[in-house]
Amino acid sequence: MRSLRRACGSLVAVLVLLGLALGLTSGLPGGPARAATADEPTAARVLFPRGAPAPDVIFVGVPGLRWSDIQGAIPTPALWLLARESSLGALAVRTVEPTSCPVDGWLTLNSGARAVGPRPDRGCGAVPAPRGTGTRATIPGWAELVAPNGEHSYDPVWGTLARARPGAVAPPPAERCAVGPGAAVALADGTGAVHATYAADFADLPRTACSELLLVDAGPLPAGPTRLPALRQVDELIGQIRAEIPDSALIVAGIADSDPDEPHLTAIMVEAGADSLRGLRRGWLRSDSTRRTGTVTITDLTPTLIGDAIPPDLDGHRLQYRPRIESTPSSVRELEQRDIAARVMSDIFVWFFAVLIAGQLLLYLGVWLARRSGADRRSCARVLRGVGLTFGAVPAAAVLANLLPWRASDHPAVALWVLIAAGAGAIAATAAGGPWRRAPYGAATAVAVVTAGTFGLDVMFGSRLQMNNPFGLSPLIAGRFYGFGNIAFAVFAVCALVAAAGGAAALIRRGRPEPAAVVVLVVGAIAALVDGWPRFGADFGGVIALVPGVALLAAGVAGIRVTVGRALAVGALAVALAAAIAVLDWRRGPGSRSHLGSFVQDVVDGEGLDVIGRKLDANLGLLVDAPIIVAAAVPLTVLAVLTLLRPTALGLDALARAQAADPVLRPLMLACLTTALIGFAVNDSGVIVPAVALLAAGPLLVAIWANLWVRERA
Repeated sequence: MRSLRRACGSLVAVLVLLGLALGLTSGLPGGPARAATADEPTAARVLFPRGAPAPDVIFVGVPGLRWSDIQGAIPTPALWLLARESSLGALAVRTVEPTSCPVDGWLTLNSGARAVGPRPDRGCGAVPAPRGTGTRATIPGWAELVAPNGEHSYDPVWGTLARARPGAVAPPPAERCAVGPGAAVALADGTGAVHATYAADFADLPRTACSELLLVDAGPLPAGPTRLPALRQVDELIGQIRAEIPDSALIVAGIADSDPDEPHLTAIMVEAGADSLRGLRRGWLRSDSTRRTGTVTITDLTPTLIGDAIPPDLDGHRLQYRPRIESTPSSVRELEQRDIAARVMSDIFVWFFAVLIAGQLLLYLGVWLARRSGADRRSCARVLRGVGLTFGAVPAAAVLANLLPWRASDHPAVALWVLIAAGAGAIAATAAGGPWRRAPYGAATAVAVVTAGTFGLDVMFGSRLQMNNPFGLSPLIAGRFYGFGNIAFAVFAVCALVAAAGGAAALIRRGRPEPAAVVVLVVGAIAALVDGWPRFGADFGGVIALVPGVALLAAGVAGIRVTVGRALAVGALAVALAAAIAVLDWRRGPGSRSHLGSFVQDVVDGEGLDVIGRKLDANLGLLVDAPIIVAAAVPLTVLAVLTLLRPTALGLDALARAQAADPVLRPLMLACLTTALIGFAVNDSGVIVPAVALLAAGPLLVAIWANLWVRERA
């Protein structure tokens, strides 16, 4: 077997050398390589002058490069050899817009913060070609190029990669080189002056330049029939760079999407050099931005290229290394499947929640019509309980589906739908048939415990199952890669409240209301800790939203009257608890903080109010930019408020009687609604929190009410 591998490796190497000897290199579209002429054989062409100082690091940006492009020695022998010797990763290139254009990627590399360029006719504009060469190049129209960033909250500082930030001392331009227009944009300062030696082509580089960093814009890979020729040209360029400058560290990254209508996770490879990036040996790439082996973000590239003098306010972190024992084909297949899973989740997301909402409403309507037609109450209650438990189990089933390799299926979307449906049915059947089934809260509590436990344990062990999940995290959105996002928090919080209410109801039936309140407080404290702790949920706003809900449920169970003073005290406690967690995170230092500690640093720097203002703008902006979310969230919220306060106005007389007879149901409904509404107010893009909270809690509350209804005396 080993001899076969060696033979295959030798064959690949021979193919590469033959390709170089035949001089297949030609000009890259929009990139630095020149087309060979009849008077200039490509075999004699040299990219880098002999005797010139080798750069410590070479960065080649290839917008649109994906792992599906690199599948073996044909047609990309040089890229495949590089993959065999490099640290590999999937690169999340989302900046501001749903898809990232090449100029967005280069501007993000420039500043280390998410950035965006102009969108003429809602498409990608061309990267502007610099004026001048050498150390006097400038980017024309720089002010117009960066103007769209004034509308967003990421506040990029131009010139960060060039170390030309205000107040910084930039090294001599001769130590850095930019080849191609995108590379020049990445090394420009806040005025558009390129702080590097610029050349449109390798042949124009001075012999004495590039001792520190060489940035190369290899041009975007287009969609359609011209993609393969462009990919081969990139492959030939990488082969020549590795052959002529073997001691330099080499980073090849797909820094943007190639299709403005379809986002992807792109490819990134890092090969350590003799003196640079030696910690990034053959393996997986990782960063503290994602806390995920094999997945990094575009904002991690700038700190990696800067090296030791990293500004403390950058969003990204330096790339790290993790060992890789898988073969190169297996590793590449795994990274390609991550892209497949991300795109499947993006495609089905809206449809998934539409089916979840419409399916429940239609089934509930059917039961209501059947009851109006004279159907037996017990039969109707049984159907309602089954519907509630099944739909209530969907979030847990969706997360647990990631235990199985559905993304490797020939039809991954179909496989995912089947797994979620089967998992929800299995969880619901187990809950309905357990020894707790005779208790009104028993089956719903079992589903809630499974759901809250699944989400909680997952974030405690790195949020692996939540990635590429309709109730979890999306690397294409790239809002966060660990902990609880808004959707996951909404599910976890209301299921924790239902689980606490189920335990309290069991004690109240035994005549023990005081221990019941203690159970609620203990379960709520554990949930708040899991939600807010930086190494787990890392959710500042979630703690502020969850604590009042827990307090309302505990007060209702214990029969304690809620007053304005007590409500304010609980609110202050929630803020203090969240602040304490954030301060503890801040004390860990800049390299180890989550976004909680970073917010504390913003407050220390006097920028706390600006950050809060940007979050409020983002929340309000979503109400305008995403009307479909508003169209779903507002009616659901109004329906929840009416169901809680005026159930008779909706014809739910049986629910009104259940609220009056059961001491837990109404406090539970009030706690879920309060947590959902506060979650909307204190979280980025929090408008989705009430909608998802009601989708998660609603079915379980229906199952509880169905059990109470069937036990009601005629």
